[in-house]
Amino acid sequence: MSEQQDGYVKRKLGKIILLLFMIVTAVFFISQLLFVIFAGVGSEKSRDIALFAGNRYAIVEEESSFRLYDKKTRKLILDDVNGYYANNSVYSYVKNETEYVIINEQEEEYVKKTIDQSTEKEQAFFNKFTPLKHEK
Repeated sequence: MSEQQDGYVKRKLGKIILLLFMIVTAVFFISQLLFVIFAGVGSEKSRDIALFAGNRYAIVEEESSFRLYDKKTRKLILDDVNGYYANNSVYSYVKNETEYVIINEQEEEYVKKTIDQSTEKEQAFFNKFTPLKHEK
């Protein structure tokens, strides 16, 4: 190959690489823009009210009720939550009308019990609970 042909091939290859880089960059920025738009629209349906055990468990406000979820497994733990007592150093309590959950903050574990099974100490915590109400 002559020097002229070799220079032509190098310029052509350089332009192709530059064009590919510009296309990849444009696709990346468009995908990031779409992600931000969809993430912003989707977050209106539910929001975290309280987080427990290093953000593993969350009380989530949905359209008609509050629910306690395990965010790691996405499992519903307690439905129709009406109050909670957060003690981030030892145990936190979350309750509804018939059941309550004791969350061990250090071990990131929980125990679910009925209100009838509660001890006097736990019933005293029920009076300290933060009530949950929907904002309008």
